Order: sequence, then structure tokens, then C-alpha cells
Amino acid sequence: MATDDACIDAYVRGLGRRLYRRPLTEDEVARWVAVSRDTAESDPLRGAESVLAGMLQSPAFLYRVEAGEPSPDGDGVRRYTSHEMGARLAFFLTEAGPDDALLDAADRGELLSPEALETQARRLLSSPRARAAVQSYFAQYLDLGRLEHIELDPVRFPGFSRALLRAMETEVRLLVDELVFRRGGDIRSLFSARRGYVNADLATLYGVDAPGATASAFVPVTFPEDTPRAGILTLGAFLTMNAHRIETSPTLRGKYIRERVLCQDVPPPPDNVNLDLEREEGDPPTLRERLEQHRENPACAGCHAFIDPPGFLFEHYDSMGRWRDAVDGYPVDSTGDLDGVPLDDALDLAKALSTHPRVGACMTRQVYRFAISRLDGRGDRAPLAAIEAAFAASGYDFQSLLVATVRSEGFRMLAAPEGQP
Repeated sequence: MATDDACIDAYVRGLGRRLYRRPLTEDEVARWVAVSRDTAESDPLRGAESVLAGMLQSPAFLYRVEAGEPSPDGDGVRRYTSHEMGARLAFFLTEAGPDDALLDAADRGELLSPEALETQARRLLSSPRARAAVQSYFAQYLDLGRLEHIELDPVRFPGFSRALLRAMETEVRLLVDELVFRRGGDIRSLFSARRGYVNADLATLYGVDAPGATASAFVPVTFPEDTPRAGILTLGAFLTMNAHRIETSPTLRGKYIRERVLCQDVPPPPDNVNLDLEREEGDPPTLRERLEQHRENPACAGCHAFIDPPGFLFEHYDSMGRWRDAVDGYPVDSTGDLDGVPLDDALDLAKALSTHPRVGACMTRQVYRFAISRLDGRGDRAPLAAIEAAFAASGYDFQSLLVATVRSEGFRMLAAPEGQP
């Protein structure tokens, strides 16, 4: 083989391995070497550019092909190959293709073992890319993308701005990073810990002292007992993105608790129901009374009885998260309940969620869905139960949840296509 041919061959193999996330077959190598020669026009760099452009348009790069291979256990189950597992692990934990160390482990066939997967998972979790991937997960789980679309009445809510919304999102991201990577511990405290990260605007919003906070500098704060903040559900991000332009929405806030925190299904409202609850002449004076009146409609009663009671617990916080004792001269009533347990306010809810069994189970399910890129089904019950048990045994440490998910059969195995062993 000539020197130029050897260089082209090495280039094709190295590039293909990185982009395809596996070694190229000899037929693939021959094809791409031919592409390089045919397009070089006496310039090897032009040929290399053609190979790169072609591989970047290849289905092998654009799609993750996961056909699997027969499992030694049989029973019609297939397992992902070592290289397929390398890609699954990398995209789950870093939202990028596998690095050289992971590709090397895949080449050696090591990624078929739960123990080897755990070793690689813990290595990846120490990388900056893992921090970004975890933030991406929580942004989806907590639905933070809704913040950028919030508009509030500037007359009713002076001080509201796009900068304030960005600060609210930054606060949540800093809390997540602390609980997952810097402090660790029980991730469920995301919904109950008296912690926040504030800049000058958020410090004003919450009424707390925050030495060192500026418009761009965020500082950690521990909310004192006389400050009614505990967990992200009492912080600006949740309260603002689950409210209306003019007034709050116990329904939106309660629906978020049910769906995002507890993983409970809330059906959509009937098509013929009027969702406009703006006060009109003759209506009750408070939003709570108007919602209770709305629930007299049998078509609305079932769902609203399910989602409004936990939503009422946040009525002391207006649409941008400010504390209030009265609305239009009427005292705020923040009493409600969660599944029949009476609660006085959002701080009571934070305490309840700190040990609520559905919180850990919901996090397990959401992470599992994120990892396997689909909704779970009946066949996923066993791996979900095993992951949840490992999560609980770790003291609800989030990194341990990620590792347990990687080790699970649901992440490593797939059902055989019909008619195929």
C-alpha cells in the first residue's frame, strides 16, 4: 500500500469509527477510500473533505441503528451490542457520541456487563458534558422552556422583565447542579429544601438579604424561617410559568404537581367547556370562589377536584412569585389538600413532598423515559421497580439513579422483532 493510500485508509477508519460510533466494515472502508480518490482531483485534502461530508450525511451517522444481538439468556430477548451500548450510554449521560475510552471499551466487548457499564457511567458523570446533559434533562422534566413565553400585565406586575425570567431559570439550574454534583444527597429535597440562588432581582422578589448579589452575580441563600420559601415550587420559575397574565392559576399549579412531580395523568378538559374564568359582573369576588363555582359543572368537577386542591396551596404567591396576604382587599385563603390530607399552604406541601413515595417513583420513571427515548409500557414494570429500589437504597441520590438506570435490563435489552430469534 502506498503512503498516500495508507494515510487515506487510516483517516477513513478513524473518522468512521468516531462518526459511526463503531469500527467500519472492510466494505465500508473500501467505499470511502474510493470516494476520497475519486473526488481528490490531485488534492488529498479535497478528497478528505468529500469523505467527511459524505459520512455526515450517512444514515449510520444521523441515526442510531440498534438491532441488537441474541442474548445468551434466550427467551426471545435480544441485548444491545457492545458498540450499541457505548452509544446509548454516551447519548444518555453526555448528549454526545462516545469518546475514545468508551469506543475502546466497546471494541473489547466490555459494555455487555452491568459492572463495566457502571464503571463507564461513573467516569462520564465526572465530565463537564454530563453536567450539561443533566441540566437538559431537568429542563425537560420541569418544563423550564415555558418560561421564555411568559407575558404578564406590566401594570399589575411592575418589575417583571425578560431578565427576571432568565434569572428564575438560572436559579433552578444552580440548585440542580448543587444537588446532583456539588452537594449530592436526597434529590427529592429539590421540592422542599429552604435553599435558593438569587441575583439582585430575585433577592428583591423574595425579600431576602443576599450580600454579593448583583444583576449578573448569583449567590446561595438559605431562607430563614420567617421567609415563606421551601423548594422550587415556592420559587419564581414554577410560580410564574403556572399562572395567567393577570391572575394566578391554582388549576395550572395543581396540574403541574400532579403531572410533573407525582407522574399522575390529568385528562384534557372537554371541548365544550368554557375555560375563561376572568371575573365578570355578578361573579364571586375571588378566584377560589369562581373555581369552586366552575366545579359545579359535572363535566369539570372530577378533574378540578383532583388538581385544584394542591393548586390552592400556592395562592399566597402572585403570578410573578411575590408574596401577598390579600387580593383586591380579600384575604388570601391558601388551604387545600393532597389526596385528602389537609394542608395549610405551600410550605406544608413541601414537607409532604419531602417523603412522599410518588416523588421518588416519578423521578425514576422520568429518568427511565429519558434514557430509553420512549414512554414506558407494561414490559418495563420490572426494571422500573428494580431501579426505584436501588434509588431508594442510595438515599435518593440522583447520580445513583442514573447508574441504576444504566445497569437495568430495560436499558440493556430489547425485544426481538416478530419472527426473529
